[in-house]
Amino acid sequence: MLPWVAASRYLDGLLRWSYNSWPRDVFREPVFVFTQGDEYLVYPGPDGPMSSIRWEQLREGVEDYELIAQARRRRGGDTDGLRKALALAIRDLDGRTKNPADMAEARRLLLRELTG
Repeated sequence: MLPWVAASRYLDGLLRWSYNSWPRDVFREPVFVFTQGDEYLVYPGPDGPMSSIRWEQLREGVEDYELIAQARRRRGGDTDGLRKALALAIRDLDGRTKNPADMAEARRLLLRELTG
């Protein structure tokens, strides 16, 4: 959702405070500072960092951000449909209560703006 927030506020990026603040053994004792594991976008793997759900969702958000930029260029700014998609994507900013269907619908509206 963070790239959608950045796009809705016309920001050109976001600063992520942590990438891999792992404790000594992240798989046996996963808590470093915050119990929800927010420090970890990737996990240590035998051949380098391993992906995580957080990493994949951030990647999807970055792709969405680029699609939003394309829609703005093609349409000459924000259309009603794009504004609706952005509002839907960023409502309920507390991710613990966010309805995943909001993101799916926001993406559908965004794609309609790009293809319609």
